Amino acid sequence: MKKTTLDICAIIISIASALIALASTVSTCILTLDAHRQNAIANDASLGFDIDTDEGSNKLGMTLRNVGPGKVHINAVSYYVDGKPVSGIEDAIIAAKLSSALLLPFDLEDDWMGPGEATPIFKYTALKSQQDDAATFVEEHVAVAVNYCTIGNRCEIKCSERGRCGARKN
Repeated sequence: MKKTTLDICAIIISIASALIALASTVSTCILTLDAHRQNAIANDASLGFDIDTDEGSNKLGMTLRNVGPGKVHINAVSYYVDGKPVSGIEDAIIAAKLSSALLLPFDLEDDWMGPGEATPIFKYTALKSQQDDAATFVEEHVAVAVNYCTIGNRCEIKCSERGRCGARKN
């Protein structure tokens, strides 16, 4: 059997149609995956820190806030004094020569935080005579790093003060 020119053209058109359909399917899959990824990012959690050194109340501290629309899982919390790791907030307070009896630490490891939720990391009730030293310590020397993962499987370490978690302060 001899193939005619029409038969060859029909085969070429069929192959071209199949390739165009395949390319369209691949493109649709890529766009769907990208849209899913963008949606996950848009609904992902993010953490922020609030530092309280209000002199009027003598209460100092730090609060962790979920500023994103998704849930977040806290894996670990690390503390630093002038960029050097310490084993906990208690050791940080002792390093500052402040009274550890006035400290109220909170254990956040393995906790979940919902959107907009705020959770204290530590609170310190400073004596009047220690107010300035305690405020300076919280504002300028102590830093907290939080290792967390979001529902979208994005894991990060967020530091309360850039450059103070694991790096020497200049």
